[in-house]
Amino acid sequence: MKKFVQKRMLFLLITWSFAFTVANAQDWVCVPESCSKAGYGNLSPIAFHPITGEPYKVASKYGVISVERYHEGVWEFLDVNMISSGYQLNYKETETASIAFHPTTNEPYVAFSQGTDGNQIIEVHVKRYTGGEWVSVGDKLNINTCEAKFPKIVFDTSSNEPYVAFSNIEDCDMYWTTQFIRVKRFDGNSWVEVGSSHLNQSREYWGDHCIAINPVTHKPWVTWSEDDGNIYIKKWNGNSWDRDGTFGGGEDPKIAFEPATGIPWLIRRVNGALNVHYKPGNWWNESIYDLTGNL
Repeated sequence: MKKFVQKRMLFLLITWSFAFTVANAQDWVCVPESCSKAGYGNLSPIAFHPITGEPYKVASKYGVISVERYHEGVWEFLDVNMISSGYQLNYKETETASIAFHPTTNEPYVAFSQGTDGNQIIEVHVKRYTGGEWVSVGDKLNINTCEAKFPKIVFDTSSNEPYVAFSNIEDCDMYWTTQFIRVKRFDGNSWVEVGSSHLNQSREYWGDHCIAINPVTHKPWVTWSEDDGNIYIKKWNGNSWDRDGTFGGGEDPKIAFEPATGIPWLIRRVNGALNVHYKPGNWWNESIYDLTGNL
């Protein structure tokens, strides 16, 4: 049973890697110039082009966000112009961005956070690459004039609409204690909020949320951890967000779905180990598997 779960969760473990690697026979090897040679590096969001199969990664260079693709054995910038401009977070720039491909046009979309000119108020924006330039998708996603960051972008393949989950500061004077998760979708004209309020509770949360679209219901699910030590899961029912589960302990939760059945799988980090749950019916499977060993 353990080997069965390990194989089915391999795709989630890849996103947990601290360097971009590819499988060669039985070994994992670094793609040239993508692995840290010394010290440590930031996590780089990665997505594969649906036609060419080439990996694209969000990169941080000179304090701003750009995109690189692995083409003919080398990493190359998708465009000479950087995606973002102005004030940028001075740490973990690539962790404040994510990338996904449009289901029909195959254009890469990048959700990222940057500061407005003249001040350090962080805004969340989305841009798409048309083949010649990066074009803005709607206006900023911020709910108010306070900061917003940690955007995660996904697509609903039935409507081709992008969804973005992000962290929004509700009170500019109460930074950490008013950091809430919001979700918006782009309806073709503007960013529309999914639900009328934030998802997390009135307590601190650290930006480790994850959003995924159920391939059967075509509804978004979001998971995150809070400072009370719990991991929460909510799903959209078309009108409001329903609580779908709570796990005691852990951080950095990720959620994904089986393509054919829509069965959700959750992976979380608990005391340095990676543990997995899945929900084949009405209840989450409580068996916890340590996936830190060899697959």
